Parts: sequence; structure tokens; C-alpha cells
Amino acid sequence: MIFIDTSVWIEYFRGNDQVTKKVDHLLDNLQVALAAPVYLEILNGAKKNELDLLEKVFSALPKYYPNDDSWQLIAKWITISKMKGHNFSIPDFLIAAIVVNNNSKIWSLDKDFKRMSKLGFINLMSDK
Repeated sequence: MIFIDTSVWIEYFRGNDQVTKKVDHLLDNLQVALAAPVYLEILNGAKKNELDLLEKVFSALPKYYPNDDSWQLIAKWITISKMKGHNFSIPDFLIAAIVVNNNSKIWSLDKDFKRMSKLGFINLMSDK
């Protein structure tokens, strides 16, 4: 299962051919999971006339939410991040914790997730 980050969904909906092909392949093979914060970020950034379509599209995907373990993991990561000179947003930490708690990978174009991966917090989907 692959959690797709907001940055990838944006490129998908913009029609980026390379991204569209990969996302469509994952969707066709039922390999896409949706972290609730990503779903909310997409809805928040959408235009009013896009909301119904987005809700229909995303209703077909399994949604995952933070749990108690997520918050404990985030608190641990905050400490490690600060000690190593990094800072991340709470929404990104939430997404990452949901991914880790479900033993999955994330596909993101966001540099912050690449930094999290280098710190050993998450596993990224390979770009290949």
C-alpha cells in the first residue's frame, strides 16, 4: 500500500503525464491509501466547484487517521528533529505517522518528506 501525498495529488490533477501514469497504475491495482490530513489539504486547496468531484474520487479510497501511537511517535520525532537541526510541520508529521503506523511507504514530491526519510522516520516510494 502506498500513501500518496498532497504534492503528488496536485501534480496528478494538473495532468502531469508522468505522475498520472504512476497514480493510475497504483489506483488500478488498489494500492493507494489516503491519510486523512492529505484528504483535508486537498479539499482545503480546491475551488468550490471542484469539491463534489474530489469527494467522490476520494470516497473510493481507504482513509487512515492518526491514533494514539501517531501522537507518541510525533512527539519522539519532534525531539529527534530538533536535536538534529530540523523542523517539520505538524500536518507533515501526522501524515508520516499514519504511514509508519500502517507499515507503508509514502510517495511525495515534497522535500520535507525526503528529509524525514534521511532521518529514518519514513520510507519513500521509489521514483522509478
